[in-house]
Amino acid sequence: MSDNNTIDRQPSPASGSWSAGASAIQPCPGDRRGWWTQVQRKTIAVLAPGLLLGAQFCLDRRPAFAQTAPGTLIENTATGSFIDTATSTEKTLTSNTVTVQVLEVAGIGVTAQTPIEANLGEAEAILGTGNAGDYQGFDGVNTGDLIFFDFVVKNLGNDPTAFFIPLQPFSVTGATFNATAPIQIIAMDPDGAGIGYSAVTDFDGVGTQNSINVTTAGLTTTLLEAPNGYIPAGGTVTVRVPVIVTETTLTNPIKVVLGNTTPVGDQNQVYSAGTHDLYTQDLSNSTPNPYTSPTSTTPEADGSPVAEKEASAEGSTPLTAAYALNGYKSAKLTTDINSDGTVNEGETVTWTVTYVNTGSGDITNLQITDNLATLATPGTTFAGPLTITPNPNPLAGGNPTANPSYDGNTDSNANPTDINLFASGITLKPGEVVTVAIPVTIANLIPDTRTESNQASATGLKNGGAALTAVLTDNVDDVPAETLPTNVTIPASSITQTENTTSIDPTTLDVVTGVTLVLGDHGDAPNTYGTNTAVHTGTGSTLYLGSVQPDTETGPSTPLNGSGDDGTGTDEEAVTTFPILNTTGGATYSVLVNASNTSGSNAYLAGYIDFNGDGDFNDTNEQSATVTVPNAASNPQGFLVTFTTPAAGMTAGSTYARFRLSSTQSEVQSPTAAASSGEIEDYPLAITADNRDYGDAIDTGSGTASGNYQTTAADGGPSHGIVAGLLLGTAIDADDGTLQNNGANADDANNVMMMKMGLVVFQPWRRSEIQPITSKLRSPIPRRVLPMWWDILTLTGMGILATAVRKAPRSRLQPTAAPPTKP
Repeated sequence: MSDNNTIDRQPSPASGSWSAGASAIQPCPGDRRGWWTQVQRKTIAVLAPGLLLGAQFCLDRRPAFAQTAPGTLIENTATGSFIDTATSTEKTLTSNTVTVQVLEVAGIGVTAQTPIEANLGEAEAILGTGNAGDYQGFDGVNTGDLIFFDFVVKNLGNDPTAFFIPLQPFSVTGATFNATAPIQIIAMDPDGAGIGYSAVTDFDGVGTQNSINVTTAGLTTTLLEAPNGYIPAGGTVTVRVPVIVTETTLTNPIKVVLGNTTPVGDQNQVYSAGTHDLYTQDLSNSTPNPYTSPTSTTPEADGSPVAEKEASAEGSTPLTAAYALNGYKSAKLTTDINSDGTVNEGETVTWTVTYVNTGSGDITNLQITDNLATLATPGTTFAGPLTITPNPNPLAGGNPTANPSYDGNTDSNANPTDINLFASGITLKPGEVVTVAIPVTIANLIPDTRTESNQASATGLKNGGAALTAVLTDNVDDVPAETLPTNVTIPASSITQTENTTSIDPTTLDVVTGVTLVLGDHGDAPNTYGTNTAVHTGTGSTLYLGSVQPDTETGPSTPLNGSGDDGTGTDEEAVTTFPILNTTGGATYSVLVNASNTSGSNAYLAGYIDFNGDGDFNDTNEQSATVTVPNAASNPQGFLVTFTTPAAGMTAGSTYARFRLSSTQSEVQSPTAAASSGEIEDYPLAITADNRDYGDAIDTGSGTASGNYQTTAADGGPSHGIVAGLLLGTAIDADDGTLQNNGANADDANNVMMMKMGLVVFQPWRRSEIQPITSKLRSPIPRRVLPMWWDILTLTGMGILATAVRKAPRSRLQPTAAPPTKP
């Protein structure tokens, strides 16, 4: 038996025109989506055995019905044949004709698309400037990112419909949704085929292509405005759900469910009202088709679908790490020999290379390379040493160690690792910064005038996995044209760069050549002390500091920390010992400076100490009196250079001293001027806090009297600076000059009478006698016998006060006089 089907796609006859024999075809068992049709039976005289007239049938739902316009008539006639055994002839049978009229069918399906990350501009447009996540725009899905979950909603019915778009997704996992970033309708495709009006340009009714913000849950009849919400059969609407990622564990999913069905992801099921539903909504009867493509002009069919439909879909993406490394490079003139502010041959420039992990994942096995040989044959040579500064310090994965074989030139000994800045690769975690300072000397080349260019490169692994694409440094100065990441700082007074914020460019500097550099003896304190200009020319064998003639160089020897010139010869030896400086104001210090003068005439010596640590020798009391160094047959001679500290005191910390010797007095009376003879030497120093020890006998008022020993600081009592290893007895402690009492034990470190004295013997004396008490003094002072007095005994030069127990005439020792200032 065969079926002969004919489909009449014309509008259906008016309601109630069916014959009395019509029978409704019900849904097939289990068909909860409810595909409905209606059948008209036409009676025939003979049917094959088993074919019952007037029976009810179920029709399997098929896409052909869903896409067939409402009112379409579908006719079916069955024919068959059999062999008549009586006559041995074939007989033909023809069934009655079954006519089916297709009713209006609603249908909806939704498909989740691959989630995409908003770019930085999109995120700031939606969330506000500065409110985007830290890694917005980087590869991967990161915590804080604004992510778009797009869903394509399709009309699976056979009649135009509207869709109800919910105000928010049904559920969100690993992220948050809020009204700041509402659901949007971003596209509409009437034919569902990506052709014709696949991008409706009049979403908001004013002729623009703006997306529609769903700020109130509603129908596309309202939301789509000009098209009146008309979604043709097969047409699609793309809905966007923006969410902000909150998940922090890598690989954990971020999920968004649009629509509310059970189970999640079910399609085209009969609508049951709930929360945040996505479903069909029948249009008004005869709503016209507003589109010229598809070409069908069939209006919305009258009547209602048997049931509205709903659907849901889940979009998902895992949290991933963004691997991002940014590099920056600046240049600074660190040795300006002629102080002209330009880069000349023979001068020192420091390249500063900085890399920062701006991603959200660890970068492992990070190595930075800087090949100086790629410059002008090369135009610079490594002056060393490398200085590495991590931030934070230490790095979580451990600090890098400078490559001891770095010379910036792979051709020097055919060693490719000579351009690696680190001895081995390191791990740089998100937000961590590593900076390397590379001092170089500008080579003397032809042609004279040239531009030097340099660019470092970094490589590494994405958390031990795939290789990170090599990252070059971008040029930058201390007034950058771009916003630098947190903790990336550029050295002050860096050479100005022409920065292009849209490209990664090498760092450059212009070399001004043909400049005569000064050959002489230079200092090696930092440049803030005028080290570039304080040069002594005309050096020789008749006038110099110490016992070794000075060496000469074309500029200050690095590093400029008071030790740079020490490595050039052995002439930095005029001062062998400095007094220990503390912060006491108004104190006097003398430094023994050795000098040799066989020039035949007097020479002049002056010293400088930066007492307040501000990087110069220009402040009050920072210059000594000038000392005359006479011509002498026997050399070297020792000369005391004396300083008086400022009354306001000194600043504790690291500082520098400078000594200058010249045959011209005015030349040494400036810390920075050039000199025509002699030598200059710089030294690093430390100023310590003012730790002093006062006596603790009773002090009842100003001055001295019976039972009043003038021991407090306020009364001008004597005190001693504390020097490590110099003490009486076994203990010493500092105090502020207020610890006095009748027992003279208020200052005892261990609250034991006379512990600090180290007294070992007391003898009974007559009042008129003055006898010594044996006292043990700690190294380096040898065992001595000291006089003991009833009053306070100031052990001048011993660094401590001792309290006596026998009385003698006060005139014998002047116990209240302050001792000579000692370190």
